[in-house]
Amino acid sequence: MKAIGNVIAAGSLVLLAACGGGGGSSDDDATGTAPTALVMRGTITGFGSVIVNGVHFDVSSASFQIDDHGGGQDDLSVGQVVTVAGSVDDHGVHRASEVVYGSEIRGPVQSIDLVNQRFVALGQTVVVSAATIYSGITGLDLLAVGNTVEVSGFPNAASGVLEASFVRKQDSAGEARLRGAIAALDAAQKRFAIGSQGIDYASATLDPASLTLANGQLVEVRGALGADALLHASAVRARHGFDAGEDHHSGEAEVEGLIASVNGGGSFVVNGVTVTTSSTTAYTGGSAADLIVGAKLEAEGALQSDGSLQARKIEFKTASGADGRISAAIEAIDGNASTIRLLGTTLFASSSTVYKDDRDHIKTFTFAGLAVGDWVEVGFVSNGQQLQATRIEREKADTRSEVRGALGAFNADSEQLQIAGVSVDAANAVYRRNEVTLSQAEFYAAVAIGSSVKARGSYAGGVLTASEVELENEQDDDHGSGGGNDDGPGHG
Repeated sequence: MKAIGNVIAAGSLVLLAACGGGGGSSDDDATGTAPTALVMRGTITGFGSVIVNGVHFDVSSASFQIDDHGGGQDDLSVGQVVTVAGSVDDHGVHRASEVVYGSEIRGPVQSIDLVNQRFVALGQTVVVSAATIYSGITGLDLLAVGNTVEVSGFPNAASGVLEASFVRKQDSAGEARLRGAIAALDAAQKRFAIGSQGIDYASATLDPASLTLANGQLVEVRGALGADALLHASAVRARHGFDAGEDHHSGEAEVEGLIASVNGGGSFVVNGVTVTTSSTTAYTGGSAADLIVGAKLEAEGALQSDGSLQARKIEFKTASGADGRISAAIEAIDGNASTIRLLGTTLFASSSTVYKDDRDHIKTFTFAGLAVGDWVEVGFVSNGQQLQATRIEREKADTRSEVRGALGAFNADSEQLQIAGVSVDAANAVYRRNEVTLSQAEFYAAVAIGSSVKARGSYAGGVLTASEVELENEQDDDHGSGGGNDDGPGHG
């Protein structure tokens, strides 16, 4: 994959201009105001242009690179992490000149853990969450060992896993691809590891040619998996955070992701990007004491000549572990507040919410396309005050609604529960724990406030009358559906 505008953003978001919306035309030529160059890396949240983290990019003049192949907008899917280079004018109109997508993993599945909603592929543990978009399958339960998958997402250095924003089951094996940090480098044998995947680079082309490999270095590897279980690399390319070239020595910058390391002195690394703080840095949702490995945040400020970011503002994001989902018909919509109500519970959408239409397969589907009565599945995270929608997928109508989330209250005698704010009557329900049937007494002896519980049944009069109630593993992370109909074809 080529670098965009001489800037490579490795698993991060960089914006060299204010990110306010945009799209449409501009009269810059008439005013003589020159657009500001920008490059952004983030998750595709929608189409109708390409929408990355809520910013609309006009891609009518853009070139596309999809896993080192040419392509177009139709080859992309919501949930994929992309890099967009282009410009923004003083009217906030964003125009892309290049859009590049590269998968974090492309290779065979080695093991699957349905209880904890994770799998291993090419030696990397992949965890799915309420925000994960699936393609080619409707969930992890339809994935099998030996299937080839393409995964996009963000690495979590604290837990050593890849948090998947997108998982696609591929129809064919094709070329294996893997991104990550070099470990166990053996220069004499020309081998190293990424995660638990051994890599032989004896026949690989290095990019750049002068590249000297080192432990901890971020790289992208392409090649073939051998009978010896080693990934035999045909190419190894160095990856950087803000690898600023001649066109990008200054400007505004923004990076979003998980802290990989803390260097001390107010400096830390997010997906390869060094962020420096000062006494004037403003914090939202946390403080400097919360700058720890694995913390999810967004930092914005000034891009430095060495490619680092001098943070003016840092906003902490809700951890993906406090998640859940609701599948039901929309009862109400508030366009001004960007909220929808499902099963009597209000969920808040934001610029980071990912939209997908599995009913009518409209690629440009967004919040504006929702209507009361539409059946949707919404993945959410709770910040303790609100349920924030990470994923909204419109689906074909079902006869049974479902809620999965933290147990807020329960009464064992009356068999009444509250799950993620939804009132549930379980008097006639079958109780289970991780798919094993329990008696009423066993279930209520095992649950506690905050337990992850799933209920399914019919909804009327403000109550979900459950036919099934299941206590899930406390480490279980929800996953989204995606349907077999993809937003774009795969690339080998």
